[in-house]
Amino acid sequence: MSPVELEKELRDLKERVERLEQMVAHALQGQRPQSQPPAVEAFIEDLRQKGLLITSPPTILASALRWRSLPPEIQEMIRQEADHLPPGPTASELILQDRR
Repeated sequence: MSPVELEKELRDLKERVERLEQMVAHALQGQRPQSQPPAVEAFIEDLRQKGLLITSPPTILASALRWRSLPPEIQEMIRQEADHLPPGPTASELILQDRR
C-alpha cells in the first residue's frame, strides 16, 4: 500500500470513529442518531477531499453538544439576549483607536 492510500484509509477510519462516537453520544442522550443517505455521505466526503469541508474540532463539537442539551426555553432566552445586544464599536473603529 502506498503512503497516499494509507493516509486516505486512516482518514476514512477517523471519520468512521467520529461518526460512531456521535452515534454513541446521541444514544446516551436518548436521541436518534443522525444518519444521512449514501448520496449525501458521498457528497460530504467529496467536499472533504477537496478541502472545502473540515471536521469540527472536539471543543466545537462539545460546545454544540452542550447547546443542544439545553432546554428550548433557555436556548430562546439566549437567542433573544444575543439579538438585542447594544451596538459596540466596529473592528475598524477599534483599530483606529489602537493606532492613536
